[in-house]
Amino acid sequence: MKIIRIIRNCAKLPLLLILATLTVSAHASTGETLKSLHEMRTLNYSILGNYYMFSGLEGDSRYGRQMDSGIKKFDTHMDAVLRQDMSNVSELANVVSNWKEYKNLINTNRSEFLKQGYASARLVDDLVKKTQILNSSLNNLYSTLKSSKPLSDAASSPWSQLQTPIASSTLKQTVYRVLWWINIVIIW
Repeated sequence: MKIIRIIRNCAKLPLLLILATLTVSAHASTGETLKSLHEMRTLNYSILGNYYMFSGLEGDSRYGRQMDSGIKKFDTHMDAVLRQDMSNVSELANVVSNWKEYKNLINTNRSEFLKQGYASARLVDDLVKKTQILNSSLNNLYSTLKSSKPLSDAASSPWSQLQTPIASSTLKQTVYRVLWWINIVIIW
């Protein structure tokens, strides 16, 4: 009788372990999205700074490459954010639209600089304004996401990327130990 009760209780264990794993991955994906949004905010200003250096140093190719690298990193983070289930967040469309306009302005400013030999004050002003608008839309999305999906302190901390693998490896070790223990109980 006791063995049957133990087996029935052990049958519920995989379901509990799956639910625990889903909770850890949900916190990780939200934390990763918040991290990507933060990186996008910093890249926004980094790209602008690289444009200033590019135009100030007469088209220095090093800063042109850094702009390209920043744009690629921003696109990578944007793809990661778009892969998340964020259909309920209306600010995402605003961020995507502002990023396309920003990227277009960067490319227009660069080509105009290379064509004319100097930066157009109007285009640079438009770029600065678009930088601020993009940063504002990223901040709105970040705030909305953070408030709509409450996180534990561990998942919202800057160390969440390090903590999540630790939690999942601990979970795996626990699963292996429980399964090993179940085998001993069933065999006995």
